[in-house]
Amino acid sequence: SFQEKTANYRNHADAIIVINSKPSELFVMSGDSSQIDDSLPMSVLVSGNDGEDLIRTMTDEKLKGHDVFVTVELKKQNNDLFTKLPYVKGTSDNNIQILCKHNWGINAVAQGDGAINNSWQLYITQHHGMQANEFA
Repeated sequence: SFQEKTANYRNHADAIIVINSKPSELFVMSGDSSQIDDSLPMSVLVSGNDGEDLIRTMTDEKLKGHDVFVTVELKKQNNDLFTKLPYVKGTSDNNIQILCKHNWGINAVAQGDGAINNSWQLYITQHHGMQANEFA
């Protein structure tokens, strides 16, 4: 499980980056919610392609004699107050968030050079907004 993989780094890292073996696939990493362990390092999943790019960049910089450090930063979003679900918010021209009942949603991120985005990558997310019974 992902909890077991993360536990392997408990004494060695504050955070870990998990690289998916599939080139362009992302999914929600999950574990047994009854065994939440706050002492585990924070973890984030990246696609195989993004992971390869990250490793290639780090390797290139090391070969140039540079020290390499990777930082994972969590930021709490200042979302507008919403009172009705589904809630749709465009956070930029290349990012759309859709929050749904039962604390689930979708984050759509445009892929491409910014001139013409002909594909979107979709992420299923969990949010901590209002509870579904508040929308009955």
